[in-house]
Amino acid sequence: MFCRFLNTRHLEPELMDQPDVDPTLHRQALAALESVNRLSRTAAVLWRALLRWVPADQLPHLRLLDVACGGGDVLVQLGTWARARGWSWFLAGCDFSPRALEMSRIRARQAQLKLELFRHDVTESSLPGGWDAVTCTLFLHHLEDQTAQQLLGQMARAARHVALVDDLNRTCLGYVMAWTVGRLSRNLLVREDAPQSVRAAFTPAEVTRMAQAAGARVLELRRHWPQRWLLSFVAAEEEPALKEQAV
Repeated sequence: MFCRFLNTRHLEPELMDQPDVDPTLHRQALAALESVNRLSRTAAVLWRALLRWVPADQLPHLRLLDVACGGGDVLVQLGTWARARGWSWFLAGCDFSPRALEMSRIRARQAQLKLELFRHDVTESSLPGGWDAVTCTLFLHHLEDQTAQQLLGQMARAARHVALVDDLNRTCLGYVMAWTVGRLSRNLLVREDAPQSVRAAFTPAEVTRMAQAAGARVLELRRHWPQRWLLSFVAAEEEPALKEQAV
């Protein structure tokens, strides 16, 4: 009864997405997202998926694009692990926010990693192709249904081996956790946007249907801590066979 309002998706503009958002609050919110990603082990989830779906002989020279890379923490972590293995990855990230891209540049410089960063608006133009893998974390829930479906199709077509989307699951527990995190934060953006993000999130069934409608073949839908899901998919060549796992 308490969470009946989560039966359907409710998308509202988040404060973080506003063009006139306070720069200091925005930087603090991006830093808070880094903490959320660290707690959720987002980079580790993506890393395992890349090792699973990309052929072993292709991994040492992977070309990876991170869509809506934000402050770049996930991309830099993946690059750091690849470097530790002696792999020479070509890492790229795109985001609509120049402020987010600047944070990515600073973080990459601190980690002594080279990133190719560029501004891109997924609502206005398609993703460039030529990547081995394309990733996207905590962004899909910001988009209208049609735009989200289009992005899934673009990612599938742009990725040679696998496209990975990791995002929030619209559940009662997820909402309570987000609301609690928001109440504990001093940042206005985190306080207001955290629960709204869950209200706007897609369920695993919803995102699976969208991916298939966008012309993608779903390789796997994996649920993971805390109230998140990871969708692994490629451009469809035949009827998709869905496998769902919980971890």
